Amino acid sequence: MESDGLRIARELTKAKAKSFYFASNVLRKEDKEAAYAVYAFCRRCDDAVDGVEKSVALRSLASLDETVESVFGGKPLQDPVFALFQQIALSRSIPKKAVHGLLEGMRHDVEARKILSWRDFEHYCYPIPSSRMVQMVTRRFPTEPTRCAFSATVSHATRTIELNAIY
Repeated sequence: MESDGLRIARELTKAKAKSFYFASNVLRKEDKEAAYAVYAFCRRCDDAVDGVEKSVALRSLASLDETVESVFGGKPLQDPVFALFQQIALSRSIPKKAVHGLLEGMRHDVEARKILSWRDFEHYCYPIPSSRMVQMVTRRFPTEPTRCAFSATVSHATRTIELNAIY
């Protein structure tokens, strides 16, 4: 029987990331479910800070920081999506640093930090690990350096597109 967390994660992925949902059909069942869990976690985090006042977003980020500590501390979580993510993060060895990086990237956006140099751009791109986390759980690439190189390229491309939309 499918857990509530997996059902919600699958439905959220299908509704909000149609191309990703369709492409996930080539993954093995356990990898597909792990990818849904990661996507749903990232989506929940993003939804908590998008379209709200800066002070609300910063409080949400502080709460999410605590949630991440609970995830990696093995503490029980009430939210079924976060509980599912916890299972995947711990069983697939997602680094806590990567998850905090996701939140740092959101914090960067909320605080509207300026990007004045290539080094600033690199710093802006690096903490956006949702694509890296999906690749970690699916083990699509044969070696860690290959996964990191690919995901850094994806991250740079994604952030460049986002910056073009902003500026």
